[in-house]
Amino acid sequence: MAQEYKVLFRLIYCCGLRNNEACSLKTSDIDLSRGCLSIYQSKGSKDRIVYLSEDLCALCLDYLDWLHGQLGFMPKWFFPGRNPGVHIPKTSIDRKFNEFWKATTSSSSCDKKPTVHCLRHAYVIKRINLWMEEDAPLHVMMPYLSSYLGHKGPMETYYYYHQVEDAFRTIKRKDSVSSRVIPEVRHEE
Repeated sequence: MAQEYKVLFRLIYCCGLRNNEACSLKTSDIDLSRGCLSIYQSKGSKDRIVYLSEDLCALCLDYLDWLHGQLGFMPKWFFPGRNPGVHIPKTSIDRKFNEFWKATTSSSSCDKKPTVHCLRHAYVIKRINLWMEEDAPLHVMMPYLSSYLGHKGPMETYYYYHQVEDAFRTIKRKDSVSSRVIPEVRHEE
């Protein structure tokens, strides 16, 4: 069902969720009036609240209406499997993501195939880049992002950011020191 994957992949990307967190969301974990998800007993036995944008709330509400219409009742799981008493398995998400990826024109020219977890990485990179562009103090913001992602601390979050081409472009634009410290090398003929 394309309807559920559209919502599931968007939740993973827009909220930085782990695959298993999205799969195992219960309908009772979603409070669309407050615009948040409650994530319970995630990695490291951590609980946290994840906030949703207005458009994501609206998408989730439409999805819940659609789901109720399909099943005739509100299931326990936000993304039920074929048997509504069980949530969608992670392997189904991985398989469907690969199917969607192979259908894109980029799949034939990309040397490294993305995974569902790459959506979480992309969320972190985009968020940090936006803060850098806005001159937000990263040392202040990173503990919040780490908590939002369910990480132990900022160092665990920075791991997602290393060796990313976008990161280097952003850092280079914001860097005012290296050109004074490291001189440009000119090749003279």
